[in-house]
Amino acid sequence: MTLPDDALRLGVVWREDAADGAGVELLSLPAGADSWTRHTAARVSYGQQAPDAPAFPAALLQAPTTDPDAFYDGCAGRGLHYGPAFRSVRELHATADEALGLLRLDERCRPGARAFTLHPALWDGALQLSLPLCGRTGTVVPVGVERIDLLPGLPSEVTDLWAHVRRRPDDRFDLWLYDTDRRPLVRVTGLALHPLVLEDDSDPAAERVHRFVLQEVEPARETDRSGARWLVCGPEAAAGTVTELAAALGADGVTLPAADAAGRAAWAEVLGGAADVTDLVFAAPDAVAGEAAQRAGLTALSALASACLDRPTTPRLTVLTTRAQAAADERPDPGAALYWGFTRVLRGEHPSLSAALVDRAAEDGWTSYVVRELGLDQREDQVLLRAGRRLAGRLERSAGPRPDAEAPVPYTAGQPFRLHPGPRPGQWDSPRFLPLVRRAPGPGEIEIEVDAASLNFIDVMKAMGTYPDASGGKELLGGDCAGRVVALGPDTTGFRVGDRVVACKFGAMVSHLTLSAAHARPVPDGMTQTEAAALPLVVATAWYALHDLARVERGERVLIHSAAGGLGLAAVQVAQLLGAEVIATAGSPAKRDHLRGLGVRHVFDSRGLAWADAVLDLTGGRGVDVVLNSLTGAALTRGLDVLAEDGRFLEVGKKDIHGGRRLDLRSFRKGISFAAVDLEGLVMRRPARFARVLDAVWEEVTAGRIRPLPVTPYPFDRAAEALREMSHGDHIGKFVLHEPHRVRRVVADPLPGGRFRADGSYLITGGLGDLGLSLAEHLAGRGAAALALLGRSAPGPEATARVEALRAAGTTVCVLRADVADEAALDGALHRIRAELPPLRGVFHAAGILDDGVVQGVDAGQVSRVLAPKADGVRHLDRLTADDPLDLFVLFSSAAGLVGNVGQAVYAAANTYLDALAVARRHAGRPALSVQWGSFDAIGLAARSGTRGARLADRGMAAFPAADAWRALEEFLREGETVVGYLSLDARRWFETYPAAAGLPSWSRLRTADRHTGAAGGAFRERLAACAPEGRAALVEQRVRELAGRVLRIPAQTMDRETPLKSLGLDSLMSLELRNRLEAEFGLKLSPTLLWTYSSLRPLAQALVERLGDLGDGEDR
Repeated sequence: MTLPDDALRLGVVWREDAADGAGVELLSLPAGADSWTRHTAARVSYGQQAPDAPAFPAALLQAPTTDPDAFYDGCAGRGLHYGPAFRSVRELHATADEALGLLRLDERCRPGARAFTLHPALWDGALQLSLPLCGRTGTVVPVGVERIDLLPGLPSEVTDLWAHVRRRPDDRFDLWLYDTDRRPLVRVTGLALHPLVLEDDSDPAAERVHRFVLQEVEPARETDRSGARWLVCGPEAAAGTVTELAAALGADGVTLPAADAAGRAAWAEVLGGAADVTDLVFAAPDAVAGEAAQRAGLTALSALASACLDRPTTPRLTVLTTRAQAAADERPDPGAALYWGFTRVLRGEHPSLSAALVDRAAEDGWTSYVVRELGLDQREDQVLLRAGRRLAGRLERSAGPRPDAEAPVPYTAGQPFRLHPGPRPGQWDSPRFLPLVRRAPGPGEIEIEVDAASLNFIDVMKAMGTYPDASGGKELLGGDCAGRVVALGPDTTGFRVGDRVVACKFGAMVSHLTLSAAHARPVPDGMTQTEAAALPLVVATAWYALHDLARVERGERVLIHSAAGGLGLAAVQVAQLLGAEVIATAGSPAKRDHLRGLGVRHVFDSRGLAWADAVLDLTGGRGVDVVLNSLTGAALTRGLDVLAEDGRFLEVGKKDIHGGRRLDLRSFRKGISFAAVDLEGLVMRRPARFARVLDAVWEEVTAGRIRPLPVTPYPFDRAAEALREMSHGDHIGKFVLHEPHRVRRVVADPLPGGRFRADGSYLITGGLGDLGLSLAEHLAGRGAAALALLGRSAPGPEATARVEALRAAGTTVCVLRADVADEAALDGALHRIRAELPPLRGVFHAAGILDDGVVQGVDAGQVSRVLAPKADGVRHLDRLTADDPLDLFVLFSSAAGLVGNVGQAVYAAANTYLDALAVARRHAGRPALSVQWGSFDAIGLAARSGTRGARLADRGMAAFPAADAWRALEEFLREGETVVGYLSLDARRWFETYPAAAGLPSWSRLRTADRHTGAAGGAFRERLAACAPEGRAALVEQRVRELAGRVLRIPAQTMDRETPLKSLGLDSLMSLELRNRLEAEFGLKLSPTLLWTYSSLRPLAQALVERLGDLGDGEDR
């Protein structure tokens, strides 16, 4: 708990409830509060048998060492700032799943340390060792443990100790504390960490996450725009769309062949014949037309926009696309998405066009929706129309995760796996196969490759979400299996590689299992792997219950409920082996007949309570000596009633125990005993005793005195179906999963164990540039053992030095020279990766080029050059890696496509192509993440130009450190994001640079967040109106000087009024920016050529004064 600044009372409640235990609670009462708040509760037990302590993990001392200062620097990076007293880690060795640390109590804490036995700083230091193993990179805090065992001999004062932490498959942690002589002192089981959301508005990283989201808005209503004159046009490839929409509008429709459509003159001629056009619709080619036609359409749109800008009055432009964006479960068309990035830039460069994006579906009746949308006076600037629904686009700042709820879980090719209940327990399509990180066996351990694993009813409960135990074990499916030994740990005896074995460990529904050799036994000759997998847990449970706990003697009567199931049939054999008379219940005639065939003479119906009277009648009222119970509710009570004097009741169910069912103690007047049979607890808490149970019962199996059970086999890839069938309870014997090779789809886990893979390789395109190399260094530092760096050119001296540094640090680096846009060259590079490196597990597509220029200058060559590395490259990567077991497929998109950076129309289009392809991959069940990066500090495309990064910063898009970006990237992967923006955007400054953006509906959430009023231009016009006519020229010239200085990034007072602005550094992009600022400031629509016609401050200011006239709205003629 965190202590507040205000007064707070703390309370500890201790309740002794028996001689062997107590309950304890920690409470708080804030000042002025009426009731106490409980923060934690625990059960204290006395005199428990000490858990079996593992040997000190000396082998971990050979693991990589982390410097303590570096460790605490990493903690600080998580937002965990430890003072000197709590920096107790003095030595640290860590692998992906285990950490071993030497802890030392700070000198200033030693006085009075005896009062604690284990000082809080040492406790905290032990918990800190879980951080290197934690999957999350942000701030995490401990929120609970399942159990703490204090071993006999714990000293009264401890100042130095060793702590060993192991990460469990359920993402909890088990800890052992040892003294400096390596003797065990304390065990902590089931430590849980939880992310902590820091409410720190000053944290810049929290402000950088942006998303384009869809918000349903009111359907468009028909409006009277009788004065509007429509023209629908497009390249010939969009002829069908143009014809349909023109007919629906009652308007003219014009298409041009691709060659003509790319020229301004052809569109000028079209517009010349429609001088009174007020609204222009450009229909973009759809997926049916093909991607080549879609790319050519970009030059057509550029030419059309240029022709519009040449007119005295510009029509309102709408760009109509087909499925460029995804609504619900749609897969977007990346080719159509090109137009969204392009048009966002067009809108920023030329606000006078009022360009809007309307996306339709290829559905019946689409024209009616589009016509209504086009008829609006106040319209959305980015909207999807789907079956009468309007989904408006909004750019928002959002630090929290927003995974695509509609996208299927991404899968990858077959690989080591584990079966997990999934995110929706109770739904039979929820169980899924997750990647398994194989663990090399330690001392006394073996690793087996699983051939078959059995289902137990506890697995059905876990899959249904009804398993009552709240511990991490609810995610561990399977408890026993059969397989072959593939590896032996140090000092492991009794097995050889290749041996067939059965094994008991919870979480056994996996492809590979590492466990203590003490919990494995050889498969008897003549027994199949499927038969063997069905036996260990049920026969061990039956033996432990009847032989060890009940001590069944020859001639006693044993009642076994649900005796046709796996445990029931095993118990029948054990009871008969011990010489007991078996009475059984079962739920169907077929099951009861099966039991009679096994020599059980008295079998009753378990459905209902009539069996109780039948048992008493059969025994002359005496009852039975032992009840093995799995029934619940009233059946449990009746089971106590049918016990004879000194009888033993064995409860194998969990529901009533965890539900706190009460027992009438008067039943115990007969001297009966009640025992809960918890084999799961025995395996985990008392492994040595379980090994002895397994020894005894497996001897009977090997001798043939306990026979195999009836088995219903299912292939592993039909595990969900097997669980569903087992839940019906109609089967006899056991369900067993086999044929694990049939599992071909494993959920992609981009960061197994919170790190990149040491057993796989990662490809980085653009990997030899400074951005790619920075990413490579991060991946290597976070566990990646093999990297393939692909670039078009050979690495230079600096890149070579950085590659060699990676190799010297132990990373395998393969340098590949190929153009990602060349499919054959890329295919060859991928073949080399597969031949020389571990399996390819991830792709980072960071290749790209910039070729800035205004929309009017876009031509086919620029489109081809800019789209090649990004769009062509990602299309080739998507196809050529389809059969690789990818955990991740990361696309380095750009915020240029999200916000519409002026001068980057084609580059923005290339990036919205990436975004759409990422969504399409996710909806196809394949991994994908597209990050719309802003400006990196000192690296990346924006940094390569000395002025581009500075210009972006002036506009409101500041650079950020690469280290921040890589931390964010890991969080995006972990949270399952599909498309997300990461940029430092000061919306207020952006709106000052691009005032028209402040009025766009798509920017409304950022406008509200930054409280932008957009009133700056209005304030200046008020000053101008209040100024005497003779003083206006000077006031206008001063304001033009200030705006030009801001754009040119030179002091305004140093600018000569007669010097051409071009001589001061004004280029075409700056000209656009300055013209847009002037339009917003003076409320005028200005010609695109204004700044070249009036090229210095004095004539420019004079021209503005003339156009202002009497300060009414004006237009440049």
